[in-house]
Formats: sequence, C-alpha cells, structure tokens
Amino acid sequence: MKSWTRHAAALATLVVAATVQAAGTVGNTLPPGFPAIEDTSLTDKPLIGFGAAGPVTRTPVILIHGNNDTPFPTACNPYGRVQALAQFLADNGYSTSELWGIGYQGDQCDLPADQTRRSSIAHTSAANVPDLRRFIRAVMAFTGAKQVDIVGHSLGVTIAREWIRQDEAQAMVRRFVAIDGPNHGIINCSPDPANY
Repeated sequence: MKSWTRHAAALATLVVAATVQAAGTVGNTLPPGFPAIEDTSLTDKPLIGFGAAGPVTRTPVILIHGNNDTPFPTACNPYGRVQALAQFLADNGYSTSELWGIGYQGDQCDLPADQTRRSSIAHTSAANVPDLRRFIRAVMAFTGAKQVDIVGHSLGVTIAREWIRQDEAQAMVRRFVAIDGPNHGIINCSPDPANY
C-alpha cells in the first residue's frame, strides 16, 4: 500500500491551520440515526463506513477507498488507511462529525474463499456509483451540509468522477482530491488468480 504521507501536499487544500488539537478519535461505525444503506452489489449487506454525530462547521469530507480495500482495518483486511487519513484531519482541527468514510465492497471477508471476486461486478465503478450517491446524500441530510469535499484513492477516484458525471453533481462537490485514480483503466483486471 502506498503511504498516505506522500500525498499530504494534495490534501493541503483541505487542512486548515487550526488552534484546536485532536477533535476526537475517528471510529469505525456510522452514527446512530444515520440511515442503513444496502450495498448494491453485495446482496443483503449494508454499506460499512465511519462518521460521527455532532456539530459541523466545515464542509464534510467524504473519504473513498480503493479497490479491494475497506475504510478501516477489518478482520479480513489489515489496511483500511482512509481511517488514518481521517484521523490526520481530526488531529489538525476537523471534527469527527465532518469526516466520513464509505466502504462500498464490504469487509473483504468474501475474498479468501474465491480470489476471482476481486474482479467481480462488486469491484467496478459502475456497480458502486449508486452506493456513493446514496451515501453522499445521506451525509448531506445528516449533517445539513450543502456541499462535500471528496478524497478518493484508486477506484474511489473513478467512482466519484462517474457519480459527479451521472448526477451532474459538480455543485455538490466543493473540492475533489484524486489520488492514484485509474482514469484510463487498467490492464490487469481479470479473474485469473495469477493477477493476485
């Protein structure tokens, strides 16, 4: 996994110098009262993610992980680095109620039994745009925000771009930081186990 610290300069547009230190610890759940959103491509499973209730003074930040990842470490995925990025933002003045992470591929516990699932429909931009659409609208309704900032990594970049295109949602997105997005596609996405 690439180090998020290498991309700190790209995040400078989101981090405002603050006199307040750590605004709390970023969790690994969505807050009570936040709607349960069914994952479009994983039957009968809700989206996982994180966020918190509380006052919102800054534009909420939506963090979108890449393919075969999760928004926080799980039993089947030790990475989940967007949570660490959210904690960096919290440590630099953001409230945890302004930091939201979406998990659009579940906890990844379905992969050890069949690695070819890494290139299934659940791991495409097209399948996950509806999840992002509903998540962002739910965050905006929950926080009362009129816009969001988005930080996407890898597949999270293309999902966000496709959602913005489909919904003509440019006015809903104040800032968009795109890290290592496969904007022209990739050449090694096939169900061949040798690709893993």
